Amino acid sequence: MHKQECELNAFKIVSRIIRGRFPRLKICLLLDSLYANGPVLDICEELKFNYFIVREAGSMKTVGEDCDGLMKLPDHVGKNHLFERFHDGKGKFIEKTYNFFNDIDYHGRKVNIIRFEEIRESCSKSGEPETKITRWEWIVKDEITKKHVAEKSARARLRWEEEDQFNTAECRGFNMRHDYSRNPTAQMAWVVLLNVAIGLEHLFIYNTISVKLRKKMPIMKFMEDLFHEIRFRCRNKIDHSVNYLRNIQFRFSQIRKAKTWIKIEQPG
Repeated sequence: MHKQECELNAFKIVSRIIRGRFPRLKICLLLDSLYANGPVLDICEELKFNYFIVREAGSMKTVGEDCDGLMKLPDHVGKNHLFERFHDGKGKFIEKTYNFFNDIDYHGRKVNIIRFEEIRESCSKSGEPETKITRWEWIVKDEITKKHVAEKSARARLRWEEEDQFNTAECRGFNMRHDYSRNPTAQMAWVVLLNVAIGLEHLFIYNTISVKLRKKMPIMKFMEDLFHEIRFRCRNKIDHSVNYLRNIQFRFSQIRKAKTWIKIEQPG
């Protein structure tokens, strides 16, 4: 409760500071369900922020009830529904279903809602069929149409790149679960060092040598082995290793679409 209270109070202060420093910048906020409430919507309208806010079952209940009722109307599928099915080229069939609603009333405010469901069908290593279902719902500022609903949903899902980095910092060996100090300067130094460590970790696990060694090993297991080697390897062996004595160049090379790997070249 203390953490959530701090987040909401910080949003009221920081949002105005950001808008004051960048008065003409177009800003779009990607927020979790903690921010699905009237005061946050009012601040976004006041400061002219675009936004995609996750709505879960426990937040803004009247909005969910209104959407449930609208989905039962006979003309909903024709006007406010979009269905896509395609093959991703990697043995998976993907079905995406979009339901959207404009001008839903919430305590005198008008909100727009996207309901999204994704079903991924594939085969496991044993040949058994596997089905993964993902469901999300977002509060959206702009009016939603069939033409733009898929694009808006893709933008809303970008928040999970940030969430994945927080998950890495908390659960993959960096121990971000404890703040260690309430001093602002100490906290900032800790966060900067933490991000430097995450950057170095990415250099290690995504270079071509590590990718070949890791193969299909889960990243968590690979990270545990890597940290164990760094922590318990004898210092003399590191200082006298062949790679340590050579000049190594780190170069970024685009190998796959939407993914950047790091290529290591050793002169000579």
